[in-house]
Amino acid sequence: MRPLEPGCRYARWIVLALLPLFAAGCAGGGMMMNRPAAPAQPVYTLVHCHDGTGHIAGAVPWILGGKCCCTPTRAMFEVHQSEKTVPADMTYEAYLKLYADKGILIGPGHAGCNNRCASGPHVVFGGKCMAAPTPGTQNYEQVSMGPRTPTP
Repeated sequence: MRPLEPGCRYARWIVLALLPLFAAGCAGGGMMMNRPAAPAQPVYTLVHCHDGTGHIAGAVPWILGGKCCCTPTRAMFEVHQSEKTVPADMTYEAYLKLYADKGILIGPGHAGCNNRCASGPHVVFGGKCMAAPTPGTQNYEQVSMGPRTPTP
């Protein structure tokens, strides 16, 4: 083995001296990097259920002063009967008449308008349209979770 040049001898010692420092830095697991915690995201809960969200168990039909805006089908009426959220003596026909008497348009015959039809806005905002809002729209968020104030 041939002898090292004078400059190489120092380079070897520098590398050997720095090696423990690199090892200590890697072993620290990035403890030296102080990243601020991500701000907490607000959690919004479902206020009104409808065909797009699915029924919230125990929710009273909107027409009776509750938060359920699911299409008043016979199957949904039977769900309400089993949950005792409609009067026990109410018939399905009387239930539908409540909507008709208020002039509310209901699905499945009336759907896909995102509550932007002549009967809109959605009933939860005082309109006469009870079609399920279109997923992914601001209207869907507001009908489902209620109006929200923008975050700064």
